[in-house]
Parts: sequence; C-alpha cells; structure tokens
Amino acid sequence: MEKVQLDQFDMALSVENHFNDNTAPWTANVPISAAKTILSQKIAAIGAQLAIQLINTTGIAANKEILRKSFEDQLFVVSSAVSGYASVVGNKDLYDRTYNARSTYTLMKDVILTGTCVDLIVDANAEMANLAPYGVLPANITALTTTMNAFSGIKSDPEKAIARRKAATEKIAELMPDLMSFLNTRMDNLMVALEATQETFVDIYRNVRLISSSPTT
Repeated sequence: MEKVQLDQFDMALSVENHFNDNTAPWTANVPISAAKTILSQKIAAIGAQLAIQLINTTGIAANKEILRKSFEDQLFVVSSAVSGYASVVGNKDLYDRTYNARSTYTLMKDVILTGTCVDLIVDANAEMANLAPYGVLPANITALTTTMNAFSGIKSDPEKAIARRKAATEKIAELMPDLMSFLNTRMDNLMVALEATQETFVDIYRNVRLISSSPTT
C-alpha cells in the first residue's frame, strides 16, 4: 500500500473508531446508521487486501529453497546407488538413465527435477532386490517420494504469493478511491443533520476526517 493510501486508510479507521466508541449520537439516525454499516464494510474489504499484501514472500521462497535442497540430496543418494549398481553389473542403459552429478540436480528446473525423480523411482523399484548393498532400501524410496510430493506442492508457492500481492495492490487502488468518495459525498453530508444536536460528536468527526500525513519510511 502506498503512503497516501496508508494515510487515507488510517483516517478511515479513525472515523470508524469514532463511530464505534460513540454510538449514542447516531444509532437512531437511520441514514447515518446505514452509512456506518457500509463504511465498515468498505474498510474491511480494504483490510483484507492489505493482509494479502503483507504476506512474506521471502519466507515462502526460503522454505521452498530448504525443501528443494533436501530433495536434491535424496535424489543424489538414490541415483548414485542405482547408477553404481548399474556400473557393477554392466547395465549401460540403466547407468545412463540414473547417473547425474550432484550439481546437475541444482541446475535443473523444478518441473524437470520432479520428472527425473519419478523416472528414478521407477528404476529403483525395479532393482530394489539388488540395491541394499549399495545403501538403498524401500524406506529410502518412500522418503524420497514423500519429499517429492511435498516439493511438488510448494514449488509454485512463491510465484503464487507474488501474484496474490500484485492483485491485492491493484484491488486496493480500486477500493480506496471508492472509500474516499463515500466519505466525501455521503458521510460528510450526513453529519450536517447531527450538527445542531450533537455538536461535539460532529466536531470530533471532522477532526479525525483530516488526513494525517504519516512519516515516510
């Protein structure tokens, strides 16, 4: 949210709080009571988008990076075992399918890494009876499959979070002018009807309606 938008939203929250803290002067006034309900709805809609804007995409990306490294490590262990077995028994096709340097996994795109894992699991299961001396047991394949599935579920999360934040920013740019227009053209005018009998309430309303410029950070 931009600085101007933050100032406007803070002002709107102050107006809402003034109404919430002083219900007696306005609840009997049907037009003002209806306007207050609408005001709170508009503020809540912007607040929901602001919450999306505050999603920590850096943290999501860091979680993905940690999981990916674990995925790569497990892949390398299993592929080394299978390709080592293939080398011993002279199965060149199996060796060519399963051998990769550790750095190769790091350079693979997410979708290729997952596809490589699927193929490796097929080859490892086919040779499982022979792989125990090379350090691979069914439990290793189960763990690798679990990690692959977890990575498949999280691999696009950072991109999704960034897209959601972008959409929230665009939505706020749409909602904020509508909120300001509502205050300017409806709520401000409705306050005139209360001025004769609720002067203090109206005076405070007009004070909190002044947009305070927040510090630039």
